[in-house]
Amino acid sequence: RELYIVVYNGLANRRTGLVGIPVSTPGTYVISSLHDNFQMISVTLKQSDKLIVYFETGPLPSVGAAVFWMRKLADGPSLEPQPLVDHSSSVLDKKTTTTTISHGHLSVDVNSFTGEISRIRHKTKGITVDVPFRQQWGYYTSYDNTKHSAGGQNSGAYIFRPSDPNEEITPINPINVTHVNVSGVLTEIRIEYDQPWVKEVIRLVGLEPAVEIEWTVGPIPIEDGIGKEVVSRYDTFLKTEGTWYTDSNGREFQKRRRSFRPTWNLTEFEFVAGNFYPTNAAAYMEDDDASLAVVVDRSQGAGSLKDGSLEFMVQRRLVADDRRGVTECLNETVEGTNPYPPYGDAKRVGEGVIVTGKHRILIGPGNAGASLARSTMDGAFSDPLVFVASEEAGTRVPFQKVAFSRMKEALPRNVMLITLSLLSHESNNNNNNNNNTTTFLIRLGHQYAPGEDKKLSKAATVSLFQLVGGHPIKAVTEKTLSGNLDYHVWAKNRKVWTSEEDEEEEAALVTERRLELSSDGEDYKVEIGPMEIRTYEVELEAQSKNHD
Repeated sequence: RELYIVVYNGLANRRTGLVGIPVSTPGTYVISSLHDNFQMISVTLKQSDKLIVYFETGPLPSVGAAVFWMRKLADGPSLEPQPLVDHSSSVLDKKTTTTTISHGHLSVDVNSFTGEISRIRHKTKGITVDVPFRQQWGYYTSYDNTKHSAGGQNSGAYIFRPSDPNEEITPINPINVTHVNVSGVLTEIRIEYDQPWVKEVIRLVGLEPAVEIEWTVGPIPIEDGIGKEVVSRYDTFLKTEGTWYTDSNGREFQKRRRSFRPTWNLTEFEFVAGNFYPTNAAAYMEDDDASLAVVVDRSQGAGSLKDGSLEFMVQRRLVADDRRGVTECLNETVEGTNPYPPYGDAKRVGEGVIVTGKHRILIGPGNAGASLARSTMDGAFSDPLVFVASEEAGTRVPFQKVAFSRMKEALPRNVMLITLSLLSHESNNNNNNNNNTTTFLIRLGHQYAPGEDKKLSKAATVSLFQLVGGHPIKAVTEKTLSGNLDYHVWAKNRKVWTSEEDEEEEAALVTERRLELSSDGEDYKVEIGPMEIRTYEVELEAQSKNHD
């Protein structure tokens, strides 16, 4: 049978993705892009007990999809995992302890026996940034007042508190490289650790500027009666002077300083716990020579307990309740819980959960951490979606379209389409017009703050006509952020807590939020400033049902 693969890009910018398709038999496969008329050859890659065919999609349409056709070209062996160092080979020195892997402008030095990263280099615009780098897995043991004579607050679902305020992590060390897979579109190294419940895959993917670290943690053992809070720590020689940055709900970055609070004099009792902050999208650190950003795929705690170091808490499993409302310890298991009293004992059932996630590591020039993080955050939040169907060999599926985009052209790189929601779609059959009227709620967000990037921190102009696919627009109304009130009504009636001089400035700002109508009366253009979010209700001109 042959496969038809639809890859959907939810971003309002064109992007290239890497797609992996599991197959049942090894061999050589050909993948055809039905919209761009190009073909690629891919050999199955063996990963543990799975066979995977990887291919790059090429540029995917903005808020749209493209169709690919995959079929087997010939039987044959898979690309087998290779050792980093082949001691029987005369090409490599038997004493070699470091191997360099590279893709595009990115290269990474790894220990040939354990897979540990020791250095990352990135070359862009003629500049090479070289950062010595070390990753360390480990865990903090959780405070449990039944095991401490002093009593006190337990670590739990709402509170992180290690057994000792200045506790060093218990290290989890790499012991072996189990697989090294190399193909034309990716290189990956699979690592095992001295704790079997931690696994890691290091990937360089196509021309992506990030080192991808996929981690799998669990089930965390608690048979010893000790809760464990697992972190991945990234150490560099950056001179950060106690400063790092974490995002606030994926928007502005907040400056963090170790053992410091900007609005009061801090007396610190919990050094480790007091220097972790919530991170929803990314964290970064920088000095005058280099920057390092880590983009996460879910909310985590991030801390910097020494200069040049960032660590992320990826999983926790505890044995004590912090007494903050849920009346149970944080101990997620695969089979849930027994019923609560009086119908059961409410005990957890089964092993602890296994969690898999990704960190994307980016390096760049000095004082560029925010720009690095911004360049990847949206893509990490919205991976391409893959849909697969099969058909008998030799049977071509007559697609009406082999690619589509909801937009006529992509948005500027620094603008994200946050919301594109259909508010109404009404049919008008009066006078036999058989027309449809459609209204959308559109929310646009500028993704850069002032000063984060020389080009992308500037205001951007967006054509609403292009955004709605070139359909004629009947009316546009700017709304408040929540979309439930006209912006001009809110601006007119809100209380302004300022002086008379400030009121004049405020009125000028409100006036500036006008819509620019093109000379032909078809297009509305809006300007979005750094970190601004603007919301619009867009009504399209009535069109025939048969209109494409």
